[in-house]
Amino acid sequence: MKPWHTTPMSLDKSGNLMMGDTESIRFYDFKNNKYLEKKINLPMVSCIVHDKNKNNYWFSSNINGMYHFKSDTFNNFTLIKHYFAEKNTELKSNKIMNLHFDDNDKRLWIGHYDNGVSTLTGNSEWNHYTKEETKGIAISKIFKANDKKLWIGKLDNGFMRIEKNKANKHEFKHFTKENKNLCYNTITFLSEDSEHNIWLGTFGGGVMYYNVKNDLIKCFTIKDGLPVSYTHLRAHETVLDIVCRLLLEKK
Repeated sequence: MKPWHTTPMSLDKSGNLMMGDTESIRFYDFKNNKYLEKKINLPMVSCIVHDKNKNNYWFSSNINGMYHFKSDTFNNFTLIKHYFAEKNTELKSNKIMNLHFDDNDKRLWIGHYDNGVSTLTGNSEWNHYTKEETKGIAISKIFKANDKKLWIGKLDNGFMRIEKNKANKHEFKHFTKENKNLCYNTITFLSEDSEHNIWLGTFGGGVMYYNVKNDLIKCFTIKDGLPVSYTHLRAHETVLDIVCRLLLEKK
């Protein structure tokens, strides 16, 4: 099983669409309907995240670690630091699948393909969660729900929810095929609907729906009308997008 490459997307300060490909970050100008000449040369970009003011951007790579850039008033990008495991011992692996920046506590969550979950704060403080804590090492998606709880999908062992206890420490609740009767343990995306339920895509087991209030899992597979058994949420999509896409693919 090897890391696959998706197309991460985000918007810059000027409203241009930023798109990662195998070699660079490209910019598309919606107003003039054209690609801009400028680009940022980075290999195999897997995820793009930023703080709420879009002053700081982080780009992860499937093969080359993580990059921190600053964006100025004129939308120019300056490299602050390249995090590379062999040069920077705090980064555990250069194979990064997903990132999430939490504006509330200024914490960057890093999901590795082969080394679980790490966090980095604005004070350059690292925290690495053990395999025993995460019960899996291949992180596919990190998502924050409206109730401020984090949900993390894993390619090797279901998904988990992270929330802070009274001592302000992170606690993990795990959902797997063994303890929650998941359809499949290989999770490729997570998202939340308007009723705060969690939808999950799998690689081989269709789509799952988790009713948070009732703590119930429901599975949707080819037998229920899905056109394929593998589903993943593309970088710019919502749950509505993937439902529409699946319906179109079915036709």
